[in-house]
Amino acid sequence: MKSDIGIIGANGYIGRHVAQSLLKKGREPILFGKQNKSIDQHKNYFKMDLCDVNTLPDHLASCNYIFFLAGLSGASSGPESNSRFVEINEIGLLNLLEYFRKKNRRPKIIFPSTRLIYKGQKDVPLKENDEKKFKTVYAVTKFTGEQYLRIYQNMFNVPYTVFRICVPYGNCMDETMSYGTFNHFLAKARNKKDITIYGDGSQKRSLIYIQDLADIIITGGLDHRTDNDVFNISGPDVLSISEIAHKIAKHFGITVNSIPWPDIEKKIESGDTIFDSSKLDGIIDVRYTKRFEMWLDELS
Repeated sequence: MKSDIGIIGANGYIGRHVAQSLLKKGREPILFGKQNKSIDQHKNYFKMDLCDVNTLPDHLASCNYIFFLAGLSGASSGPESNSRFVEINEIGLLNLLEYFRKKNRRPKIIFPSTRLIYKGQKDVPLKENDEKKFKTVYAVTKFTGEQYLRIYQNMFNVPYTVFRICVPYGNCMDETMSYGTFNHFLAKARNKKDITIYGDGSQKRSLIYIQDLADIIITGGLDHRTDNDVFNISGPDVLSISEIAHKIAKHFGITVNSIPWPDIEKKIESGDTIFDSSKLDGIIDVRYTKRFEMWLDELS
C-alpha cells in the first residue's frame, strides 16, 4: 500500500474512521498521535506532540496529504480550558505549518472546522460565506486555524482544504457515538436513564453518519478541485435537539425531560445550524449510506 497520507490525531473519533476508510480503499496512512500507540493496533503509527516541535517526526515529511484531525473540541470556558484551546488548536497547527516550511515540503492540509463559527439562522441552510458569530473560545480557535491556512497558502504555497462539520454520529469501532450533546443522550439512554434537554430543544442540526463523513473528507480532501477553499459537509437529515432526544428515548424506552436553560449554556447556544453543502456536492459525488432512523433501528 502507498503511504503518502498522514493522519494527525489518528486516535480521535474522526481520525480513527478516516484511517479505517483509507485502509479499505487501499491507501495505508501514516498515523500520528499524542498517545504511545494506536488504539486500533495500527503498526504504521508514530507518537508526537504538536505543541512540542522537538517531537515532530521525520515521517511527516514523506506525506503528500495531511489530515489534521487533532485538536481540542467543546464549548468549555475558563482560563485553563481556554489556554488549552489556543495551545492545541492554534499553536499546534502553526508548529506543523512551520515544520513543513522549514523542510521545504508542501503537503496538502485537510482541516476540519466547526458549525459553531456561524451565526445560526432559523430554518435557513447556511452557506460558507454566511455571517459568522463566535460565542466560544473554541469557535474562535477553529476559525483562526482556517486563517492560518490561508496565510501559509498565500505566503508559502501550502495547499489546504477546510471542511466545516455539523453533527456526526455513530461508530464503527466502539461505543463512543459522537461528542457533546449527542453522545450524552446515548450514554444516558443506554444506562436506562431519562434524557434531559434545555428548553424546548427546537434548535436544528444537520446530521451525518460518521463513516459517511470520513468517506467525504477523504474523497474531497484528495481531490485537487477543493484546493485552497472552504466547504460545508451537510448530511441527509436535519433534526431538532428535541427530535433527536425523543427518537433515542423511544428506541430505548425512556423519557425526555425539559429543564430551563442554564445561563452560560443559553449564552453560547447558536440556534439552528443547518448546512447547505451544495458547493461541495457540485465537485464530488456525495453519497450517504445511512439515515439517522436507519442507524438508530440497528442499535441494541
